[in-house]
Amino acid sequence: MKEIIAPVDPLTCAGQLKDRKVLIIAGKRDDVVPPKATEALWAATGKQTIIWYDCTHVGAALYVVPAFNHLTDHFRAD
Repeated sequence: MKEIIAPVDPLTCAGQLKDRKVLIIAGKRDDVVPPKATEALWAATGKQTIIWYDCTHVGAALYVVPAFNHLTDHFRAD
């Protein structure tokens, strides 16, 4: 199964992001992308910036405005 999903699994190429500026936005109670998977991606990218919202995958819609503010700050920063 690992070989089958490898081409679409973000962890496959996550190591290539270590030298880049990465922002991960995640839900603490996400039922689609579990926090454990998010933490694995975070670690694989070099433990860069991660923003946690207390929400499920669908409930993240309630955080669109603050998430866009984080994205704007992320891309404006040098």
